[in-house]
Amino acid sequence: MEKCACARADLQRVVDSVFQVVFSRDGREIANASDDQTVRVWNASTGESRIQLDHLNSVFRVALSPDGNKIASGSMDGRVCLWQNNNPKCQLLSGAESMVWALAFSPDGRRLAWGSGDGTVRSWDADSDRTELRWRHQNSVFSIAFSPDGSKLASSSGDATIAISSFDASSPALLRGHQGEVYRVAFSPDGNWLASAGEDSTVRLWNLGTRETLILRGHGTIARASRTRRPCPASRLLARWQVPRVLKCRWHRLAWEHQRSERSKGSREGNARVARYADQCRAGCTGSDNQP
Repeated sequence: MEKCACARADLQRVVDSVFQVVFSRDGREIANASDDQTVRVWNASTGESRIQLDHLNSVFRVALSPDGNKIASGSMDGRVCLWQNNNPKCQLLSGAESMVWALAFSPDGRRLAWGSGDGTVRSWDADSDRTELRWRHQNSVFSIAFSPDGSKLASSSGDATIAISSFDASSPALLRGHQGEVYRVAFSPDGNWLASAGEDSTVRLWNLGTRETLILRGHGTIARASRTRRPCPASRLLARWQVPRVLKCRWHRLAWEHQRSERSKGSREGNARVARYADQCRAGCTGSDNQP
């Protein structure tokens, strides 16, 4: 068997769990979002940490602009920060109270869009330096995507819908068909098709011109993705968030408790459910991939 000739650069240890990692377009740098409330940018060749940017809460999403001059990050407290030209001072684009689940730059880097746990999709425009509310889902937004030419934005949600719109439209079109939450959306390279993946174990291809839908079946249920010795109560959320199984079970509890607290709004009943779920998760996550 031919051995891989790739070089390896060892990045210094991050203090806590890493939720996302992305390459710059030229492949020279790597950025990560971490539970230790920081965004770090690394030299991909040497493994040296070049920049550290600080949040006030755990950072769940990070994105690099195509030209490499902008870094965007979204945290559990709903803040979206924009860092430009290596300036360590954050430009706060959003101060919502709901976790940022999805974050992306447009292909030309002139727009930034994000989706949150409160169902909102917002965008920032570099020319006007304004942030606008694009639309609102009935449940958390799990994924957003720009079309290849940057003229359209799509989002997927826990309300089983996909929203898609051009930036000059007043409201989005809704694509319905998934029987459950929709976790990811992606445009085809020519922008004529949109692919989506959902809780119903299907991948759907949407022709954006004819609205024809192709359904790809064959995946197992979400629960089968768990490697725990007995089903972990967090396994559905693990698949929902598309995070690696190697993340500590403590993250399952942290994120779930945050979401449940938002929904219960601090009620005694809701807090009791949080405690019960955390206990179940601690008892259930006994597999080698999920050791607390």
